[in-house]
Amino acid sequence: MSLGSGQGSETTTPSAPPAEHSLQVLDRYLEGCLDSVAQRAPVQRPAELLELIPSQLPVQHHPLLLTEMIKMDMAIDAESGSIRSIEDYIDGLSPPLSRESVSLDLMMEERQLLQSLGKRPPQPLEQRFPHLANLDLPLGSEVEATSAAVKTRAPHSLPAGTTVDDFSIIRELGKGAFAQVYLARQNSMQRLVALKVSRGTGAESQTLAQLDHPNIVRVYDQRMTVCPECNDDGEVHLLYMQYVPGGTLADVVKVVRDGSAAAPGETPTGKWLLRCIDQQLLQATQQVPERSSLRQWLAETRWAAVVAWIGIQLSAALRAAHERGVLHRDVKPANVLLTAEGVPKLADFNVSFAGAAGRAGAAANFGGSIAYMAPEHLHAVRTCDPDDQKRVGTEADFYSLAVMLWELWQGQRPFQVPRQASSWTEMLQQQCESRDQPLAEPVRCDDPSERVLESALRDALHHDSKIRIAAGARLEAHLKLALHPEVAGIFDPPPSSYRRRLMRWSPRWLAAAVILTPNIAAGVFNYFYNQQQIIQRYSSLEPSFQGAFEMLAFSVNTIAFPTGAALLVYFTRPVVMAVRRVARRQPVTETEVDASLRLGRQAAIIGGSLWIIAGAIYPTMLRWWFPSFDRTEAMHFFMSLLICGGVAAVYPYFGMLWLVTKVYYPRFQRDRLTDPKFEARGKRVATQGVVFLLAAAVIPLIGLMLLLSRDVIARGVMLVAVLASIAGLCAALFAYDRIISDWRKMARVLGNRRGVVGETGDTLI
Repeated sequence: MSLGSGQGSETTTPSAPPAEHSLQVLDRYLEGCLDSVAQRAPVQRPAELLELIPSQLPVQHHPLLLTEMIKMDMAIDAESGSIRSIEDYIDGLSPPLSRESVSLDLMMEERQLLQSLGKRPPQPLEQRFPHLANLDLPLGSEVEATSAAVKTRAPHSLPAGTTVDDFSIIRELGKGAFAQVYLARQNSMQRLVALKVSRGTGAESQTLAQLDHPNIVRVYDQRMTVCPECNDDGEVHLLYMQYVPGGTLADVVKVVRDGSAAAPGETPTGKWLLRCIDQQLLQATQQVPERSSLRQWLAETRWAAVVAWIGIQLSAALRAAHERGVLHRDVKPANVLLTAEGVPKLADFNVSFAGAAGRAGAAANFGGSIAYMAPEHLHAVRTCDPDDQKRVGTEADFYSLAVMLWELWQGQRPFQVPRQASSWTEMLQQQCESRDQPLAEPVRCDDPSERVLESALRDALHHDSKIRIAAGARLEAHLKLALHPEVAGIFDPPPSSYRRRLMRWSPRWLAAAVILTPNIAAGVFNYFYNQQQIIQRYSSLEPSFQGAFEMLAFSVNTIAFPTGAALLVYFTRPVVMAVRRVARRQPVTETEVDASLRLGRQAAIIGGSLWIIAGAIYPTMLRWWFPSFDRTEAMHFFMSLLICGGVAAVYPYFGMLWLVTKVYYPRFQRDRLTDPKFEARGKRVATQGVVFLLAAAVIPLIGLMLLLSRDVIARGVMLVAVLASIAGLCAALFAYDRIISDWRKMARVLGNRRGVVGETGDTLI
């Protein structure tokens, strides 16, 4: 039995058939039929099984349900020490069953039950079922038989008001073939709990008790007790856990699939989720929260973002379980409970492989569980090979989560199964084949979150477990992009965006453009200033002054420009290598990421240092060659070159930092979306940016000082330079603001802090 269906809603046989008999619908029919078998088995006549099938169900589905009901009846019958043969069942149920239609899984079930009783089949397989004789049967594997589970079939139902140990039964929440779940009051603690009553040994609770996470149903404790009303021998197992009253995601999936979630013309939002929860709360006579920032945020948020938010919570829960060595193996909507606030919580951890392969014969969800399984999980179920089972790891849980999120988003699963199966074996085969087919095209609403959500889910649903998103933290990060579409535009910009276009250019050419543009502007200012302030003034005094000045300028530029170009090539080499790695879909190294973030500072060092060195060389050499070139003029010359050096340092810094923040750093992080050094890097960017902003503010001040000097002749040139530097300061402030804004947005995905929904409705992750 699924705990999720237990707490959320009762499991009953559907009274009317839906128009389309999907796996989900057949699942409900099967679960209801198997519950009936569990109450009546072992039947006196095989024909009684046919009487338990609702008359509304089309005849073509009877063989599949009867096969699973036979498994259940055989397993319960095995408790008495013997079982009825398959042939006896077939003779009593013909038609619709025949010996030629006996499935592999039914024969395997009989074989396992006989082995558990120390018996052998009455005749060789080729005589009993010739159509199965040539199959490669995995019967030598040590697989837990369905009987092992059936020996813990459900105790008798308890009426409201019954007291069992420390618990007073309030009402039944749900039931399955092996247990009932009740809403009960724990008298000693005066709290409501979900009480699971079974005849098991409590192995499940030992697994669940290890897990303490806000998105995992909390198991309080377990105990064995005597309850004559529950069981013939009086002894039952009690597992009491957190009561989660808001139903399950299966309720939400149903209304999304049926199209009943939205009012006419309504934009899909989290109101779909809240309506399902409120309906369950009313049925459970629980109060609907009136003031809740989370519910308010859900009601205002687009549906794709809500699905992503649910995925983030559940991914974190799975990751926490995996860190404790616990696999779930049965992630599906019925196993995700919802609180009154809308918080999802995982239940029913660590289902065994027999609980997957044999679950069709053991009551639980043939159309539910396998429909969410990863390819390697389905393969392990088919082969029953222990080696294949060992290969089913954490990746399979995240695959199932992605299938469930797709179904929650679209109302249907991403795989198309063309026809209804006639047996469990055929159904497994169909599911395996569907995993090799392209995913279904989703119905989109032109929501920016949808494109990112679809991309994340497609990555998580890759057939190869080595390629698909395996780590929970990575899946969480990709889902955060869907939750924050404004951040998605940073990491995964549209093809026509300037970010994508700039990524096609070589980093060296872009760096050269960013560095050269301010240097050219500084050079133009320096040329006109020198022409008016120095050359025209001193050429009349020293005829050789202009020639000497031009020779000096040629010598300095001949050394400075090649040096700057060489340094540019050297410093941009790691970034060029990183861009090539990204193009080949290879991971970028931490060294290359750090090198990209240092480009702004290195550009400032290249430009600023060369201009300052020139600022020392020019006045020194001119005073040495021409004594008439006085100290005051030399100081003015140095200050003008200092302005040029500031321009060559400050503006390339912000230009390169803007380029790295907007283009390179997000592209380097796009595939992995994890950066353990993000906080430190962001802090360094913010701190250095403030320093360079102060430097940008100093530049016009130096210009004003020169402008107010009595000895300045080129006042027009200096005035233009001052105004340009003020405009440059404004541009630097704007660039810094945009850079910090992007880093704050990226923190929602790359940051390590886990936030909550704020008062404004903005979810900070």
